[in-house]
Amino acid sequence: MSEVRELPLSYVLNDVATGDGHSWQQEFRWLWTHDTGKMLTLVQSIAENGIYKAIEIGKPAGGDPEGRPRMWGGHHRVAAAVALQLPTIPVRFYLEAAAA
Repeated sequence: MSEVRELPLSYVLNDVATGDGHSWQQEFRWLWTHDTGKMLTLVQSIAENGIYKAIEIGKPAGGDPEGRPRMWGGHHRVAAAVALQLPTIPVRFYLEAAAA
C-alpha cells in the first residue's frame, strides 16, 4: 500500500480524471444536486475535524487517453474540499492499474 501525501487540491482538479468521463464541474453539480444531505454533513465534518481518510488516485485500467491518473475514491471529499477552499488534500496514490 502506498503512503498518504498532502497534495495541492489544484493538482487533483487540474491533473486527475474523475474516472467516469465527466468534468469536475459536472461531478460537483451531480453530487450537490443528488447527494445534498451527505455533502452538507461531510462539509461540516471536514470543517470541524479535517479530512481523515485520504482520497485514492491511481492509473486507470486500460489507460487514460490523456495519460492522466484517475480518481478511484473520494469524489465527495474533493467536492467538500472545494466548498471549504482547502489548499491541500490527503492523497493515497497507487501506481498500479486497478484490477478489472
